[in-house]
Amino acid sequence: MPETLLKWAGGKAKIADDIIDTLDVLNGKRFIEPFAGGAATTFRARTRGFAGRVWLNDLSIGLINFWTAVQLDPAGVSIAVETIDAIYFHAWQEDVDHAERLYYANRTELNTALRNGVQDLNRFAALWLTINKWGFNGLWRCNRKGACNVPWGKRYARLPNLEEIQTVSTALARTRITNISANQCIAECGEGDTVLVDPPYEAEFAGYTGAARWGAAERNELLDCMALAAARGARLLLTNRYSPELAEACTSRGGVVEAWQERVSINRNGDGRGLRDTVGVLFKRDL
Repeated sequence: MPETLLKWAGGKAKIADDIIDTLDVLNGKRFIEPFAGGAATTFRARTRGFAGRVWLNDLSIGLINFWTAVQLDPAGVSIAVETIDAIYFHAWQEDVDHAERLYYANRTELNTALRNGVQDLNRFAALWLTINKWGFNGLWRCNRKGACNVPWGKRYARLPNLEEIQTVSTALARTRITNISANQCIAECGEGDTVLVDPPYEAEFAGYTGAARWGAAERNELLDCMALAAARGARLLLTNRYSPELAEACTSRGGVVEAWQERVSINRNGDGRGLRDTVGVLFKRDL
């Protein structure tokens, strides 16, 4: 099974096994990702035999539309992908300038759907993949109006085929997919739930959704929600870039801090790639 269909900044594919083992996901009843992103940990848990329910949530309506399309109609998504891929691949081989124009035309179509509402969910999912695979460095970024502004990546990368899309769709069986705030999602968590909480790095949220920036106040509200969910019997793991301030905020609410090193392959600044200190903070009732 592929780790995920999407290359996603901040994705946890490389430490997914550590997350699954720390949370004891395989023995839980339901696995929840309030900041789903590429959902790499969910797919890794499925590969390792987790058969329970899953809840994927994200504040990005485009991302949620993508996962919903894959879940509901993998064959339809694959047909839409093949159509776009064939046109772009021909242009890439014959006329790179035309390939660039196609990328920006796809991006404009995607933004129109985000602004006015999605009419063809499968087509939208295929367009989303083109930004992810052919945009600059696999980033997802948008302006304050919520429009994607990822520039062309000057490349061709193969899009997922029917078998890969179908496999991921199968893994999304028994999965609830929602577009609400992470705090609302966590407020519903309790006994038997294992929860991966992977918020954006502070001050970087605006580039993800076009919403207000993510700072200390938002972080602390999230941690309060996590502590309450732990008191109800959920097991939650926060993952984020390490800082003494974050560690103190977590331990003061009963979290137990672990430190990992995580290899970063997506960054707006190439100098930001490499090993990064990542904090994992476990919240559970019996601490």
